[in-house]
Amino acid sequence: MSNLVLLDIYFLPPMAIARVGNSDVPLENYAWDEDSQIHGACRTIIRPRCTFRVRLNGGLEPYLPREIQFKDEGKIRPVAPFFELWADILSDSQDINQVPVDLLLL
Repeated sequence: MSNLVLLDIYFLPPMAIARVGNSDVPLENYAWDEDSQIHGACRTIIRPRCTFRVRLNGGLEPYLPREIQFKDEGKIRPVAPFFELWADILSDSQDINQVPVDLLLL
């Protein structure tokens, strides 16, 4: 890497809510959206988003759930948010760039 100046370091998303539940399976990732179908009447819905399954070796496996399931056999699935570490850096050309913090940047 060339000469970079670290201006700021932060987590994205800046805030997340975790929910404690008694199920062994965490809740899948989803996003709030509007139903754009003519009969949906623009009501609020949730859509599945890319979710990470934590493997036994600690690695992550991405997948897209078919549906969002909030409970397992009456047990509430906990919400386990993921955070990413990002940085604002000033490059040689005086541009400020937002980049994920990785081993190369460290």
